[in-house]
Amino acid sequence: MMNSPERPGRRGTGSLFGSAWNAVQANMESLLGIVPAPRALCFYVTYACNLRCRTCGIWREGPGSRGAELSLPEIAEILSDPLFARLKYVNINGGEPLLRPDLPEIAELILERFPRLRALSLNSNGIPAARCVSRVAAISHGCRQRRVPFSVSISLHARGPAFDEIAGRSGAWDEVHSALEQLQDLQKSCDFFLSINCVMSALNADGLEDLAAWSRERNIPANFVLAEVRERFHNREMEEDFSLRPEQKPVVIRFLRRLSREEPFLRHHRLRYHVLADMLEYGRPRRLACHYRMGGAILGSRGEFFYCKFSREIGSCREQSARRIYYGREALRYRERELLAGVCPQCPPNTLNRIELEKDALRYLSFLLRMKFGGKKLHG
Repeated sequence: MMNSPERPGRRGTGSLFGSAWNAVQANMESLLGIVPAPRALCFYVTYACNLRCRTCGIWREGPGSRGAELSLPEIAEILSDPLFARLKYVNINGGEPLLRPDLPEIAELILERFPRLRALSLNSNGIPAARCVSRVAAISHGCRQRRVPFSVSISLHARGPAFDEIAGRSGAWDEVHSALEQLQDLQKSCDFFLSINCVMSALNADGLEDLAAWSRERNIPANFVLAEVRERFHNREMEEDFSLRPEQKPVVIRFLRRLSREEPFLRHHRLRYHVLADMLEYGRPRRLACHYRMGGAILGSRGEFFYCKFSREIGSCREQSARRIYYGREALRYRERELLAGVCPQCPPNTLNRIELEKDALRYLSFLLRMKFGGKKLHG
């Protein structure tokens, strides 16, 4: 899933004026029903994975399962499509991206293709640690040369043997723990933002507070998201195993409420935790912006194209121009009638990145003021 850097950008467009203009533009596009070209792209560079997590079966779509992965020349050709002329944020994802030996070259290609990129991010499980550290160092060096903020999010859903059980691999906790320690050491010489990403499910609901405390002690920000069934993750048959039990829901809701109250005052994920708790507790529809709806897309490792994480495949970039796919009549009808009308209201907010925060700036400001002056009881 796409997790953009939490620190502000370092360019002029990251200024208060630039953010205000982006917010006005995004709200006008929404009001007028304009489908904007992507400003954010999530690129699943591979579906192969060296873990067998109990919440995800994406590894079943590994290399060779349904065609070869995109080559570097193919990636370069696809990203040269006019549809991506506005692209400012790229997230490299998987599967496990580290399994692609040409990952640094892919990152370099992205940096060269988009000289005005505002952020590059990488989601990884960090295994094995040595490979993770060396490739993060290489990508970080390229980003630093071009003054592009770089962030790394490592998947970690529990501590100790409990993580091995969730990850489906003996010794996974030791390997990820080592990767995080080495990445923190690497930060002394390389400029990148490091965080962990925890998927909340029935498998770890009782250990969330423990993981949150551990991340605070080690000064590694943690991002907590809700486990979801996605067709592309091949995890529908796993749903019964990882879906929150009725007795676990109140535990997770209390955890989210606490985060929304007690996280550092300007940590914007507080608002996301508050809204997610409302959705779980009261069944309320989503009330936060979505960067996919506002101008985002997903590119699969074999050239498949999607509007968002819950979208069906709308075309193949190996067979057709990305722009023609994105603005195709049938695809737009599907986007409007099935995604926007049916899926979006119930989609849990698992990100609150720069694009989304700019659009919801007034909502965020109102939330901060209510939290500051309205006491600790804040619902609705």
